[in-house]
Amino acid sequence: MKILWNKQFQIEGLWEPMCYGVFTKQENKVAFIFMNISNLLTISEEDTELRLLCPCCRSEDLPLPDKWTVIETPNEAFLLFSNELGLNLKNDKLTHDIPDHVRMEYRQRIKPDIFYVESPQSLGEYTILHKGNSGYVCMKENEKLWEFTGRAYLYTDMMRWKDRLFFGTAGQGGYFYVLDINTGVPLASIKTGGTQRIIQVDNLCYVLRREKRSQLVCVDLSDGKIVSQCDLPGKASVKSAIAMIDNRIHAITFNYSNSIPIGFTWSCIEI
Repeated sequence: MKILWNKQFQIEGLWEPMCYGVFTKQENKVAFIFMNISNLLTISEEDTELRLLCPCCRSEDLPLPDKWTVIETPNEAFLLFSNELGLNLKNDKLTHDIPDHVRMEYRQRIKPDIFYVESPQSLGEYTILHKGNSGYVCMKENEKLWEFTGRAYLYTDMMRWKDRLFFGTAGQGGYFYVLDINTGVPLASIKTGGTQRIIQVDNLCYVLRREKRSQLVCVDLSDGKIVSQCDLPGKASVKSAIAMIDNRIHAITFNYSNSIPIGFTWSCIEI
């Protein structure tokens, strides 16, 4: 992997959680949409200046960006802030007039926090149950296959690729795990400083690591090994926006001065 380009933006009065934002592609351009203070802003990969969206929008009217998601159909494109409010990406207007199928998709994607600490997760014939804050029990046909105790708390869906189970944790450090779904044996236990976003392409997973430095790492689910990595400028956050669009990964990292956030960097990475 290598960085194709990056753009730095200074933001006065930056509060990092507002700038987690989302990536989307509109009119053949990748754009990043985020909040700052009382403004909904966007910047495309071809722009040099931030653009104001919805000047009537107030930050207190919206949840933080970790509850946002882009939902697209052949004829529609919405950035959903909640089940009741969205931005129509075709005309950049806020709307409460959201089709029922789009609302349903939002509810499926954005799960309540309690889901990750209490709800069982079904993966075909396997069901993963919680055991305490960071333990898991795998059931198959009502029989227990294995137990696994990780570190930190579950912050992603449990996901499956063939006979591999993978997921991310955060809080108290945070790890990216790959387990054999039949035995519970860990193939990868990669300390990331917190994983809440995972990009999967076939047998490869891409996650941000924010230990001594910020990196994008690529993990092969077949054996759990890191096959490539790329250093990123600035500091990644556990909720930094990351997306794959047209076989390139876009990621946001944050810039600091004397421990005070002063802006962010948008990096485009060739995989």
